[in-house]
Amino acid sequence: MAPPTTTLGESKKGDPKNQDQSGTEMILEKLDRMEARFSKEILDYRNEVKKQGETLLTIKTDIKTLQKENINLKRELQELNEKYKRMEMNSGQKNLIINGLSEKPNENITAVVKDLFTEKLDLNPSLDLIHRLGKPGEKPRPVKVSFIYLRQRNEVWEKRRNLQGTNIFLNEDLPIRVRKERALLRGHKKQAEEEGKEAIMKGKFLLIDGKKFIIRNDRLVNDEQQN
Repeated sequence: MAPPTTTLGESKKGDPKNQDQSGTEMILEKLDRMEARFSKEILDYRNEVKKQGETLLTIKTDIKTLQKENINLKRELQELNEKYKRMEMNSGQKNLIINGLSEKPNENITAVVKDLFTEKLDLNPSLDLIHRLGKPGEKPRPVKVSFIYLRQRNEVWEKRRNLQGTNIFLNEDLPIRVRKERALLRGHKKQAEEEGKEAIMKGKFLLIDGKKFIIRNDRLVNDEQQN
């Protein structure tokens, strides 16, 4: 009896070598797909890192820009503050405040002030506005005097010592902030003198043993160290 015959295709299909080759190819294809997927993931990750890096660089640039703008704004604010202080001071430069001037009902305050300047200071300045400050009370209210000419205001101010012994005092028309600072300076001046130190007030400054001090945030500070 003759042995059974097989076709060529059947021989390859049943051949173990061919089966091993097919399995290897499948594994290689799977590895190729995995490699391609990983490569894509790595590329996507790199692109994301690059994107995040660019975003971070933009943020850093924006921060630097904001810091510069903040510095400029602080400088402008300081300049505006100084300008406001100068305007505040200049607004009262033609004025004087009279304290201790007796007050009477239905008084002609303009005539009273003119008589005071004429009799006590031997001056007859050109006056603009004259009025008492605040509400009537037990004590005479201060009188605010506005001069037409700054020169005449200064002449009256220079002769203020002629009012000694009259209980009438002339004061500059200073903003509340400045008056508070001057009051603090006078307090520190008195304390320094009690400690045996040499203390001299010059405007907004207090010289203590030759060192210059100024009021900052209601505190006495060394102006040279601040600058």
